[in-house]
Amino acid sequence: MLLHNSRADESGGFFATCWFMVILAVVPLSRYYVRQAGYGDDSGLFSVRTTTNCEIVGRSRVRWTEAVRTYLAWWIVMPAALVVPNVVAAVGWEDENAGFYRMIVSVGLLFLLLTLFYVYAGH
Repeated sequence: MLLHNSRADESGGFFATCWFMVILAVVPLSRYYVRQAGYGDDSGLFSVRTTTNCEIVGRSRVRWTEAVRTYLAWWIVMPAALVVPNVVAAVGWEDENAGFYRMIVSVGLLFLLLTLFYVYAGH
């Protein structure tokens, strides 16, 4: 799977790292300079699927700072955002509103995580 690692330059190209995936990112295989070549839409009776066509322009060596950042995001931040609220609710709250509290904390952490990714992508 190609994971986008850099902002697009003036020509629309960006660097992406090819990862071996087993549900989560496991091993970075190589890094490519990629340019988007267009979009495709496959519309069915009950679904619409949009695909992005990419053209690999060049190859580069793997940047380990990007690999570490990907490991942190996929192996620590995302699982923590999903697991921590459930553990806190199961251990700390024993009243009849525990499910509601868990839901509020989970939704809040999800919005926080999405906001952080949005702000990071903008910079």
